[in-house]
Amino acid sequence: MKIVIYLLAILSIGYSSCMGDKYGSSSILEQDKMADLLNEMALAEGFAESYLFRDTLQSKDTLVQRELDKVLQLHKISVEQFSKSFHYYKTHPEEFKILVDTANARASRNREQSYGRRKVKPS
Repeated sequence: MKIVIYLLAILSIGYSSCMGDKYGSSSILEQDKMADLLNEMALAEGFAESYLFRDTLQSKDTLVQRELDKVLQLHKISVEQFSKSFHYYKTHPEEFKILVDTANARASRNREQSYGRRKVKPS
């Protein structure tokens, strides 16, 4: 999760340098949607590092970025809108803490549900 936040921070800084400092409330993603995105981005990053990076000569950062872009496309969110929203939450620490805690709680809940579904067959 730390790597995702690091990559998102870099992405955010790059895109926010092209944008103004004003935030339109309609252009900032809601915390709930951002928490879902961060959770799915962490999963996408783990997938890229665990499975894709083993079988290719491409750089890890390229593979991770490609998977993160897929998550944004799936949710029909532009990189600019995500970057603007991420920058907004990074500059509002109280809201960012709630956002990260929510994403972490969802990841933990999904992990527990995933492990709970496994049935061990008796030998």
